[in-house]
Amino acid sequence: MAFDDIDIPTVSREEIEDELDTELPEVDETNSVDVTEHFEKNLDVSAILTKSQFSYLVHPEHSDIERKSPQERTMRSRIRDRLMVGIQDLETIHKSAESRDIKKAFELTEGVDMFKPASETVGLIFNGMSRSSDFDTGQDATTERAITMFEQIVAKGLSALYTQRGKVVNEIKVSIDVKFGQEVDQISTEELDQLPLNKLNLLYENDRISEKEYITARYKRINH
Repeated sequence: MAFDDIDIPTVSREEIEDELDTELPEVDETNSVDVTEHFEKNLDVSAILTKSQFSYLVHPEHSDIERKSPQERTMRSRIRDRLMVGIQDLETIHKSAESRDIKKAFELTEGVDMFKPASETVGLIFNGMSRSSDFDTGQDATTERAITMFEQIVAKGLSALYTQRGKVVNEIKVSIDVKFGQEVDQISTEELDQLPLNKLNLLYENDRISEKEYITARYKRINH
């Protein structure tokens, strides 16, 4: 996922306008469909997450579950269980469902940008497997062994895809080359609007700055 694909948080316009002492421009959203909003409207469909689990993760500020409570521990445990079963279900669907059903399922997302959730799903699998003690990666996604494992997962995934489509795969070469920059702890939170967007996003994603600080900085960058 590119860092500039980050979700824009939902701080009120009034808060930001007060901070900037100016009115924000109106945004034409007639051709924009938010993935979260799309699936919120379809929570009657059985999915990996129940409605309450979805709300707990996406809208924690509206949840009546107290942090570090027995209810929260139960909620997190059930989400973990459903995640692992859900990944196994995806494998079953890819191996056993008819190609036309897979095609139609993705056509149902017409008008919705599915590239980001698809990328996040791959990132989730890489994240989980590199943290698992079952794989000798030192629970660090930056090691050579972890990168090699990611390459193997991609190669096997492509092999499964082409096999499903009746292609004989003689060889697949996957090479992942990652160049890392600063750690989040090394990034200054002073003059946020002067930071490159990838560093600003990194701070926000790691809860080092608030939603209000994040949106304010992005607005100032655009209007410099």
